[in-house]
Amino acid sequence: MQNRSIARLLFVAGGSLLVVGTASATILNWAGDAVKAGPADLKTDQTEDANHIRGMDEAIIFEPGLDVDRGAIPTGALIQCHILHYDSPIASMALGQFIFDHPVIGLVYKSETLDDWDVPCAVPGMIYPTGVGPRGLEKTTSTGFPPVIVNQDDYVRVISGGYGVEFQADLLGFMDQVRVITCVDCGGEGGGELIADSIDWGEIGEMP
Repeated sequence: MQNRSIARLLFVAGGSLLVVGTASATILNWAGDAVKAGPADLKTDQTEDANHIRGMDEAIIFEPGLDVDRGAIPTGALIQCHILHYDSPIASMALGQFIFDHPVIGLVYKSETLDDWDVPCAVPGMIYPTGVGPRGLEKTTSTGFPPVIVNQDDYVRVISGGYGVEFQADLLGFMDQVRVITCVDCGGEGGGELIADSIDWGEIGEMP
């Protein structure tokens, strides 16, 4: 599938947001260094690509009562998980955008929180690195002995009126992953808490 531009997909004449309704939530489009992919082995050094951030749809589930690192999930909501994965054989950086057909209501980007969500979000064919090394986003890392503190520029933020995310992965070792939670049915008109551009989670170069 050839991706179209995000602006063309989401905005029509007059600047109105166009949302494509489907029976399930999915990654609709991608741009920059992003690419949509199928289930893979997400352990360190198993699915490597210096040029692309892989976006994969996971399970549609009812809200499992777990914390997210940013956002709010209504009790009893029907949601879908999506995992974004970047691993490279070399030190490298990638920046990509993903667009979803339902609003983003939660972001999971810390290693321990990612681990917590692996079981409820799991889909056949996906191998998760639960409990095995760092996998979340970092702003600094310690390398060598004696340790040297190295600045990293990982970030994730919600874009496109709440229907997309921009993810920058600055990789020195291990991998960077983000799990995006979208609202399939959150109850009520519009469903759930829609995160607009004006309250992005994380400005460029700054982790929320």
